[in-house]
Amino acid sequence: MTESPVVGIVTRTKNRPVLLKRAVESVLFQTYRNWEMVIVNDGGDPAPVETLVARYADDARGRIRIIHNPASLGMEGASKVGLAALDSELLVVHDDDDSWAPEFLVVTVAELRRMHAVYPTVHGVTTYAHRVLERIQGNLVEIESIAPFNDWVPPGFLSLDRMLMANFIPPISFLFTRAAYEGVGGVYEPIPYLGDWDFLVRFLSKYEIVMVPQLLAFYHWRTGAETGAMGNSIIGELDRHRFYRQMLLNEWLRRDLAAGRFGVGAYANLRSHLGTLIDQSEHLVGLAEEAREGAEHDDAGRKPVDPRAAEPRTNGVKPAGR
Repeated sequence: MTESPVVGIVTRTKNRPVLLKRAVESVLFQTYRNWEMVIVNDGGDPAPVETLVARYADDARGRIRIIHNPASLGMEGASKVGLAALDSELLVVHDDDDSWAPEFLVVTVAELRRMHAVYPTVHGVTTYAHRVLERIQGNLVEIESIAPFNDWVPPGFLSLDRMLMANFIPPISFLFTRAAYEGVGGVYEPIPYLGDWDFLVRFLSKYEIVMVPQLLAFYHWRTGAETGAMGNSIIGELDRHRFYRQMLLNEWLRRDLAAGRFGVGAYANLRSHLGTLIDQSEHLVGLAEEAREGAEHDDAGRKPVDPRAAEPRTNGVKPAGR
C-alpha cells in the first residue's frame, strides 16, 4: 500500500440537494486531502446537482465528478457505476444523507496502512458511528438526537460470526481496498436493499476488517413523515428490509445445498434464528422485570400489616420453609 493512497469516494443521490450539500461539505472538510469523489445522480434532476458542485469548485479543485444516470439503477447499481468510475487504491461509499468527522479519512487511512503491513489479510477498517435522528424542515435539517450506534462492538478484528446474524456496520464508516472489492466480486445488484450486508459477509469471508475505537462517522436517520426523495430506507421501509433479508438468507442457503456443504448460508440462517430467540428471551426478561417492579411499587404503597394480626394467605398450601 502506498504512503498516501488516493481514496475514492462514491456518493449516491437522487433529488436531495439539501442532504447532498452536507455530504459534499463532509468530504471537503476532511483533513486528509488525497481523495477524489464521484457523485452518482441516480435518475434525479441534473441541474441542482450541477449547481451545488459548481458552488464548491474552488475548494474541490477538480476532485469532484458527477455521473448522471438517465434512469435510476437503485442503490447497488448506482454504487457499481460510481466504483467503476474510480481507479483509486482505497474506496468508501459516502451516501448523500450521511457525514464524517473531519478526521475520518486521516485516521482510517493510517490505521488501514498500519494494520495491513502487519496483517496482510486486513483489507478494511471501520470506525464507530453515531446514529443521528433528524427531520427535514424545508431546506433545513433539524437534528433531534445523537447517540452511539454500534459502540458495543469490540475494537480490533470484526466478527464474521456476528456479521452473519445482521449487519452492524453502515457504509459511511467503512474504508476498504480496491483489491478486496475486486476479490469478492464487487457489489450485489439484484436486490435494492441490504447489498451492503451481502458485501460485508463476502468481504469477511475472505479478508479481515478492523474496528477503530473512535466515533468518526455519522449515520443519519429521518424520523418524520418524509416520503419519496427525502425518505430514509431504515426508518420508512423496514418491511422491505425484512423481505430482502429473508431473500438473501434463502439464496445463501441454496448455494450451500447445491454445493452439498455447511457454509455461509446454513450458518447465517442458524445465527438468524438464534438472534430471534435471544431477542425473544430478552423481551420476556424485560416483561418479568417490569412486572416485578410493578409489584414492588404496589407493595410499597400499601399500609404495613402487623404480622401478628393475620396469618399469610396460603390457600391451604403450606408455605415453603415452614
